[in-house]
Amino acid sequence: MNFPDSQLVAEASELAVRQLFTGWRWVVGKDFIDVGYDFVITPDQSVFKGARFCVQVKGTATRGKRSYVAKVSKQRLRQYADCVVPVFILRVLPDGRILWLDARRWCQEHPGRLAGSGETGLKFPDSNVLSDEGEFMEYLKPSMLPMGQRRDAVASAANERAAYLSSIDDRLRVRIDYVNGRESYAVSAAKPNEEFAAGLVINPVPQSANVEKLRDAMNYGVPAEFDVAEFRMTGSPLFEEIGADRGLVGRVSLRPTRSESVQVTMVPGEKFSLTAASVQIDSRLYRGARGLAVLSEGEQSPLSLRAQFDPSENGTKANITLSTNTSGYLSSAPVANLTALAGFAEWFEQATTKRSIWLCFDFDVGRVPAVLGEAEVSRMLPVFGHLAYLSKLHAITKFCASGFQLPLSYELSDQELDEIDTLYKILRGERVEIGLQSLQFDPQREFDGSCGEFIATTELVFVILGNEVGKFPVAIQLKDFDLLPGTEKFSWRLQRVEGAQSLLYYDEHSSA
Repeated sequence: MNFPDSQLVAEASELAVRQLFTGWRWVVGKDFIDVGYDFVITPDQSVFKGARFCVQVKGTATRGKRSYVAKVSKQRLRQYADCVVPVFILRVLPDGRILWLDARRWCQEHPGRLAGSGETGLKFPDSNVLSDEGEFMEYLKPSMLPMGQRRDAVASAANERAAYLSSIDDRLRVRIDYVNGRESYAVSAAKPNEEFAAGLVINPVPQSANVEKLRDAMNYGVPAEFDVAEFRMTGSPLFEEIGADRGLVGRVSLRPTRSESVQVTMVPGEKFSLTAASVQIDSRLYRGARGLAVLSEGEQSPLSLRAQFDPSENGTKANITLSTNTSGYLSSAPVANLTALAGFAEWFEQATTKRSIWLCFDFDVGRVPAVLGEAEVSRMLPVFGHLAYLSKLHAITKFCASGFQLPLSYELSDQELDEIDTLYKILRGERVEIGLQSLQFDPQREFDGSCGEFIATTELVFVILGNEVGKFPVAIQLKDFDLLPGTEKFSWRLQRVEGAQSLLYYDEHSSA
C-alpha cells in the first residue's frame, strides 16, 4: 500500500525541516506522545544554554494574493498562546524554501481571533524565509536568551505577569512594579467610568500616630501611609492569586481617586489688602466621610499647610496648621535658586505687625475666607520667623551669586541669624548700629586729631554653617567717639561714649 499524497507531503516537509536544523547543528527532538508539535528544537547551546522551542510543520497552505495562508484550529491556537516556550509554524514550499511564523506571538497580538470553535487563517510573510542561521538566532534572542542577558527582560516579564493577572477577573486591570525585591500591584477597574466594590479589612498597628493616619484617611479622604497588623481583600479571585486574601502584615498606602486643585492665599491682617504682601500655597482638596481637608501640594514650597473642615448644624469648624516643609525642598538646591522663599521676609514683617493673617481658599465652586487671630499667629511665629530668615538668606545668596546650599539637617545659631539680618539690611541700603566700643588706627594721611567723624572701611566675610557664602565691602561710620592716644602699636584710639554711633553700611564703591 502506498502513502496517501497528503501523508507523503507531510513526511517530506518534516524531513526538510529536520535536515535544515540538523545542518545548523541544532538538536531536533520529538515528544513520545503527540501533543500538537512535530518537533522540539534546541538551538545553539553555547548561546541559548539549553532553551528550546516547539515547531509545527505545515505541508499544505493556500497561496493568497500576497502571502501563503495556513488554516489552524482555534483550539490549537489557544494552546500555542498558553505555551511557556516559543512556538513556530513552518511551511515548506514546493521550491524547497521554508516559511516561518511565530505562532505564540501572533496569538498574543490577535487574542480576539482565538475565541470559539473552527479555524483561523494565519498569513506567512514572504520575507520570513528560514535560510540564514544567524538571522533566525537574532530573532530568537529576545525571548530565548537566559533572562539575565535579555534586554528589557524585567519589563517584559512584568508585562506578561500583568496580562495574566488582568485575565483572572475581567472587572479589574493590574499593573506590576518591582519594589524592594518584591512584586507590587496597582489594581484598578477595567473600565475607567465603572467602580468595583471589594471587601477590605485593615487593622492598623495599635500606635496612636499610626491609628490617627488611618482615621484621617477615612474621615477626610487624605493620602496616608501606616503600618498594619492585618490586611485582607475579598471579592475577586485576583486577590486570592496575589495573596491579598490572607492576613498580611506591612505598610499600607492609601491614595484618594479624586481631589481638586485649591489655591490658598495668605495676607497679613484681618482682610485682603492690595498693598499687603501675600504668600500663595498650591494645595489640593480631599473629601472624606466626616469632612473636607486641604493639604499643600508638592515639594516646591517652604510652607506646609493642613486644614480640616468639619461641617455641623452649628456651622463649619476649621482647624488650620502651618509648618515648615520637611520634604527636602529647603535642601533641594542652592538657596539662591529657592525662589519660593522670595518675599517671605517682607510678608513676615507685616504679619508680625498686624498679629493676624487673612487666609483665602479658592475652590472651584467659590472662595472661602478665614482669619487666624493673634493667638494662632503667635503660635506659628517660630515657623514664620525661621522662613523669614531663610528668605533673607535667599536674597543675600542671590545678590552675591553664591552656590551655598543648606544640608538636609541644620540648625542656625543666634549669631548666624543676627548676621543674616544685619547683612540683609545693609544690602537694602540701611545703616545698622553694630555697638562698636573702640577702634585703634593709624591714619592713612597727615592727621591733627581735629576731625569729629570717622569712616572705617573693611571687608565682611559672611559665613554660614562653616561655609563662606560671600565677601562684601562695607564701611563703618563712627560719630561722636572720643579720640584718644593709641597704644604702642597704633597712633590713635576711638572710644565709645554716651550718644556715640557706629553705623555699618554696604560700601559698593569701595574695594575694601
